[in-house]
Amino acid sequence: MVQPPVSSVWRQPGDVSLSFGADRSKLKRKTIESVLLHYWLLPVFVLAYQLQYPRRPPSDPRATITTNKRNGDAFLIKRNAARRVINRSLMRNPDHFFIAIMSSSSNELPRSPAPSPWLKVKKKKKKKKKKKKKKKKKKKKKKKKKKKKKKKKKKEEERKRKRGMKNKKEEEKREKNRKKEKLKMEKEDGAPFSRHAVTHGAQTHGTRMHRAQTHGARTHRAQTHRAQTHGTRTHRVTLTGG
Repeated sequence: MVQPPVSSVWRQPGDVSLSFGADRSKLKRKTIESVLLHYWLLPVFVLAYQLQYPRRPPSDPRATITTNKRNGDAFLIKRNAARRVINRSLMRNPDHFFIAIMSSSSNELPRSPAPSPWLKVKKKKKKKKKKKKKKKKKKKKKKKKKKKKKKKKKKEEERKRKRGMKNKKEEEKREKNRKKEKLKMEKEDGAPFSRHAVTHGAQTHGTRMHRAQTHGARTHRAQTHRAQTHGTRTHRVTLTGG
């Protein structure tokens, strides 16, 4: 019986294992190549990021970085803390870092598809001390219901009476004023020295005598002017010179 060469793959009946020769090393090399192809750029990106954002003293206002939470609220993280966040998230999600570098023109980290647990800043809530309220003891009131009702009714009637008197007085006052106004208007319409008399030239600045003289000799122009400016009071004056 001729024995097969050792290098070739040989399977004995019932033997499940395979002996890997050149095939195994080929597979190994391919795997390493694919891994390297994906990650060899990482140090380059890290260097680029650190060059773009050099370390600054904490007093520098640019030493903070604004980061977007999932819900869109912005909060501040110190620059070094941000670097740590990025380095940690690199291990989980390398794409997040590549996106951060690509969009590094803005000073914001992009929103990752899943919120990173390191970006959450927990604030301690201060517990408020509850003040104990002292219960006031209620004093028992003696019953005086009937007397109270009578007093209330009396007060209400008094109030109504006073209000009625007040309204009546106000109405009388208004009526008086109305009558006064009416008389005044009637006087003005027929007065020889009406304050609405339109005079011309030097006579406007003259004495009462001058105004009296000009009143009877109003021109047609003066009449029309008066009708235009005080139309309601001089409705009897016709614009045609009447």
